[in-house]
Amino acid sequence: MRYLRLALLPLLLIACTDTQPVAPDIEMNAPSFKVTRDAWVEVTDLTGLVVYVECRGEDLEWSGTIDGYYRSETTPSGNEVVHWKLDYATETPLTIRGLTSGDDWTLVGAEDTGGSLTKPKGTTYVEHWQARERYVNQDGEKLHDRIDYRIMIDDGNVKLQRYREIYTCPGKP
Repeated sequence: MRYLRLALLPLLLIACTDTQPVAPDIEMNAPSFKVTRDAWVEVTDLTGLVVYVECRGEDLEWSGTIDGYYRSETTPSGNEVVHWKLDYATETPLTIRGLTSGDDWTLVGAEDTGGSLTKPKGTTYVEHWQARERYVNQDGEKLHDRIDYRIMIDDGNVKLQRYREIYTCPGKP
């Protein structure tokens, strides 16, 4: 019997020295998203847009196009982030005509930026945009246009959080 115990001891030692590590299997229930990047250009035609500008005391009609340069990225968490910048140096640049005065306004400078965030859960979409445009007419008079807006979409409900458009006429009482 004593020899049997001595024979079992080396077998027990061999059995306990398994070289394969054992770890628990963890199942991930979270969706996995691949990081993707994209870029594109959209052309917006403003021809026919008429806006009453109080500091001018008349309706102004826009014509011409704007190119929007967009860049998007999907993050590992599933969020999609889009940034854009507008380019006014197009084949048909923006011009404005005063419908009462007949004044022609030319765009002399602009700074427009914006972005959006789309998430797979929670508040599903947030977009913001800021525009600063400067125009001058044939008499040297100036017109500044400033636009700020922010939109949220939550469970399909669109909520305009902020919209502000301000026209100013520097040098005009």
